[in-house]
Amino acid sequence: MKKSLMLAVLVVAMLAIGVSSAFADTSAVTVSAQVNAKLTLTLDKSAVDFGAVTPGTAVAPQTVNVNVKSNKDYTLGSATTGQNVLMGLGTATPPAGTISKATGPGASAGNNWLDTYSLAVPWDTAPSATALAATVTYTVVQQ
Repeated sequence: MKKSLMLAVLVVAMLAIGVSSAFADTSAVTVSAQVNAKLTLTLDKSAVDFGAVTPGTAVAPQTVNVNVKSNKDYTLGSATTGQNVLMGLGTATPPAGTISKATGPGASAGNNWLDTYSLAVPWDTAPSATALAATVTYTVVQQ
């Protein structure tokens, strides 16, 4: 019995030595990337045509979808040039101040803003043989 007990203790001791002599090693890889700024401005239309219009007559508004994709916050502005006063062209005012970039699962879709174009042709605008024209230019700047 004493021999069996001694043998059992010896086996346990050898197992303990074998377990404690196991080796482990680790290594690490450092991964890095420099992310560039990215900004896109997309309009769903390149032209809006109200057709023939008459002073004092209601004209149905038309819309342009402005889409901005940015990986930083940004500002959005618009400027109108050309014969906009003669046409009585009105557009919505872009959101004021800094706009937060889109985040979360839908971030790749960007932010949409619907600009509404309206006409209220003044009575003092003379008839024209050709269409009057104005240009609305949108500008987006990352902050």
